[in-house]
Amino acid sequence: MRWRYLPFYLGLIFSLFLLTWRLLALTIVEGAYYRDLAEANRTREVNIRAPRGVIYDRYGQVLARNKPIYRWQITDGKWQTITPEQALEIEANGGSEAAKLQFDLGREYPVGSVSAHAVGYLGEVEEDEITQNYKLGDFIGRTGIEEQYESLLRGTDGKELVETDAAGRKIKSLGEIKPLPGKNLTLSMDLDLQQVAA
Repeated sequence: MRWRYLPFYLGLIFSLFLLTWRLLALTIVEGAYYRDLAEANRTREVNIRAPRGVIYDRYGQVLARNKPIYRWQITDGKWQTITPEQALEIEANGGSEAAKLQFDLGREYPVGSVSAHAVGYLGEVEEDEITQNYKLGDFIGRTGIEEQYESLLRGTDGKELVETDAAGRKIKSLGEIKPLPGKNLTLSMDLDLQQVAA
């Protein structure tokens, strides 16, 4: 009669042994791996865009300046520019969508095509242009002064380490490296003369 329960007790002992073994494997053997995963989910590094240098004519009239823009991450490395109203709506809804929202600095050329041939323009970094200093979503000078003096105008981006909740919302800042703004340039170009010539 007593041997009738033996398979049950053996199964119970074997199950407890398996549970203990798995618990030890998760906490001791693979503990560091899972701890790193949990830490990466809790913290996030946010890029702080450095203001690009302003371009002036010889009398201090602005040829190119920064303007605030909002971008939303569609896929990894792909961004879409959105309006401030859309950004506010996404921010108000919160969650993982708000974590994909980024305040950025775009470029504005107040005199338009009058100085476009000399000043140039900015474009997003392509995949073949990715380096240590440039990543997808960054802007780079494409022609004219914007391209020629890219290293002076660009500045150095900063970073902020933030603690987030499970929905990806910022709880608090854990540290910050301030961005270094790009240098302003004053050209020998006379905008008034350029407008007459145009």
